[in-house]
Amino acid sequence: MRFPRDNFYRLFSRDGAEIPAVFEVAWKIVDAKAALDFAASGRDSFESAVIEAALRESARPVTATFDAAAIYESRGAALVEALGRELV
Repeated sequence: MRFPRDNFYRLFSRDGAEIPAVFEVAWKIVDAKAALDFAASGRDSFESAVIEAALRESARPVTATFDAAAIYESRGAALVEALGRELV
């Protein structure tokens, strides 16, 4: 699922550069019964809201720990890895 669903996040690097960002997030429900219940419900709004809130809370502070060059040189991988550690 794409976050944010419209437009992009305006993030800022440690050196003040604006980093426009869109995240593609995949998740897995590990409890078999919960996964079946979720699939039967036909909705994703609760899970999407939780993921979006976590991204909104974490993305700016994590981005601010990097210089823009590090983000662009890694094609965003360094930022994604850092966010992954933050959000687990």
